[in-house]
Amino acid sequence: MSTNLIERIQHTENLYEYRILEHLDRVSYYTSAFAFIKDNRAVLIDAGYLEMGKYIRKDFKKQGVTLEKIIITHCHKDHLLGVLAFDQPFIILGDGYENNLNRCRSISHKTQSLPEPQMIVHDTCSFLFRESKFYIFKTPGHAPCGLSVIIDDEYLFVGDLILEDIDHKIIIPYIDKDADPKAHLKSLRSFQRFESHHLMLSHGQAKFNISIDEHLSHQIYYLERFIETGYEGNLDICLMSAKENYAMLAIHKINRRNALKKLKYQGNDY
Repeated sequence: MSTNLIERIQHTENLYEYRILEHLDRVSYYTSAFAFIKDNRAVLIDAGYLEMGKYIRKDFKKQGVTLEKIIITHCHKDHLLGVLAFDQPFIILGDGYENNLNRCRSISHKTQSLPEPQMIVHDTCSFLFRESKFYIFKTPGHAPCGLSVIIDDEYLFVGDLILEDIDHKIIIPYIDKDADPKAHLKSLRSFQRFESHHLMLSHGQAKFNISIDEHLSHQIYYLERFIETGYEGNLDICLMSAKENYAMLAIHKINRRNALKKLKYQGNDY
């Protein structure tokens, strides 16, 4: 994790974003966690790194806010390790989380502290929080345990299924070694049923009153070409526009390696 300062942004009366600026391979991007706060109670969507979790906990204490639940969009370290800052948090994870949770435990200095979830989402679930409706649904692809969240049919949180750098350049879809490009494409297409929404990115700027469908075009194009070529197509075939419109293009090599390795292991059913 970069040691840059954590900042808090208030987007609406109830929605806060906590983020840091990270740097990797000459690319800069934000890593964010979100807090939905009503009546001094909060639901977190992701918890960031441990340092971010500590910052959020301190900020909640300062505001007199009590944390009720943490929804983890997927078990990667920049989304999960922040839960270590909280005492016995109520954690919601998507099924298929075990491998990534174990990886996070292996890099954590508090290996016994990373808890098992109190709720596991196998398909969809929902709950009311201070009269606001939280709808959680499985969206694997970037990671098998991927979850997306909608609050009040208005705010859509997509984890790492959609990525961009601080200059709004598109970061092509990244497929974790345990994940599935076809599942990633299916998850992105599931967002197309939303017309005008507020899109909350874990890595990228929050976007308000946008056409979700239009914002997915480059990512869907990339995955369609990637799958059609049997995961062997070169990068130029998979991009919808010129390379200068994208960031972190080396991800394509990682995607090819991960997909072909899994294809070889599982056979043509992948």
